[in-house]
Amino acid sequence: MNSASRLNGLSLMKTQPTFGLVGGGLLLGSLLLGSGCATHGDEPHHDLRQYTADEQAVLDTVQGFFDVLESKDAEAGAKLMVPDGVFVNLREKDGIRSISHFNNANWVAGLPKQTGSMWEAFSGDPVVLVEGNIAMVWGAYAFKVDGEPSHTGVDAFNLLRTADGWRISGGAYTVVRRSTVPRRSTVPEPKLRE
Repeated sequence: MNSASRLNGLSLMKTQPTFGLVGGGLLLGSLLLGSGCATHGDEPHHDLRQYTADEQAVLDTVQGFFDVLESKDAEAGAKLMVPDGVFVNLREKDGIRSISHFNNANWVAGLPKQTGSMWEAFSGDPVVLVEGNIAMVWGAYAFKVDGEPSHTGVDAFNLLRTADGWRISGGAYTVVRRSTVPRRSTVPEPKLRE
């Protein structure tokens, strides 16, 4: 599925960062550790946010990640990722939180070995922050394995603008075992800069 069909050619309200990247990282960290997502049905919900050309290019890169996850195309995955980047995930089971991580190069190398089909998509319109040559995408997601809902959570992708375009340098995500797709995340809407 291409990025236009997954993101539905979104045209929503423009979002801009209102706090420094350090403050944003602190906010993001606190939201990830205490995140909770409301659930509603099995279809993504879109608010029709309008993205700038830069924000859309960042989203297209993240959509490429989702497409690679589904296709298991390691060559395409390598073109999207900064090899030394790292993803961290937070899972909770029976009230116990566990944190694990993997680097981008190992993730790409393991793609062809994955069994079963995997599908991931944002379940709403993600927040996109772009400042010069760095960007962040934050949003609730749904994940399916072999066509069946596996889990939901929140994705936070970090990206760098390189000579070859936007590349994913890493990120963090939560894993919540649910059979429904989160309708909306609990992230507050950013305020516009004055």
